Amino acid sequence: MKIQIFSKGEIMILYDPEKKEVVYKEENVALKTPARRPEATKECIKLKADEILGAHGSFCMPSYLIGKKAGKKLLFAEPGIKIFDVKPKEVTLSEVAYSSFIAMKERITEHHT
Repeated sequence: MKIQIFSKGEIMILYDPEKKEVVYKEENVALKTPARRPEATKECIKLKADEILGAHGSFCMPSYLIGKKAGKKLLFAEPGIKIFDVKPKEVTLSEVAYSSFIAMKERITEHHT
């Protein structure tokens, strides 16, 4: 399993990084909504994740605010890295700005292609 952007990943998992095992897996419900990144963050909170890890580009402003309001630690890593090899970084405002730009670009290109 490799880390993917919230708006593109086919599955969502809960995993134990210490034991290096997946403890829960489900279809990415966010793929069925127009606001994919915020929906993915909400689903992680609903699943009671202690930390939320997304690929670079996953945490737009709404996702960031939802996660922070819920008191979650938000982390990101480069897409394509195997989940148990990830060396995550804490989400910064520059990551939020980048993710927000990518989210807007995705919406525009999806509606005009």
